[in-house]
Amino acid sequence: MRQSSEFMEGIARIRKGLEQFNIGLMCGEEDPVTCHRALLIAPALAAIGLPPTHLRKGGRLEAHRQFEDRLLEANGVELSQGDLFLDRQTLVEQAIESMADRHAYRSGLSPNDQASE
Repeated sequence: MRQSSEFMEGIARIRKGLEQFNIGLMCGEEDPVTCHRALLIAPALAAIGLPPTHLRKGGRLEAHRQFEDRLLEANGVELSQGDLFLDRQTLVEQAIESMADRHAYRSGLSPNDQASE
């Protein structure tokens, strides 16, 4: 999905909008680790030098790097040890894919199918 032309057009639209406006992308989940916007859109923004700040319960702000750290921990990666063979970005991408499989929209499924999973 993140490689589709529609997705890339959306990212370009956000980037252009930031030239004139402050933009907030809102979701119903309190925790970005389970938020489809954090799992799909935030990494694409970070990749172009626009790492988002995640708004948490009580107005607490979480830097995107903190989100990535928690995402890695949620996927069993011990940050103090890292990985002997994979760099951080590869580990983050794998963690995003793992969490997206559980929490993000998947084409081909009806909303009822997704809700029952």
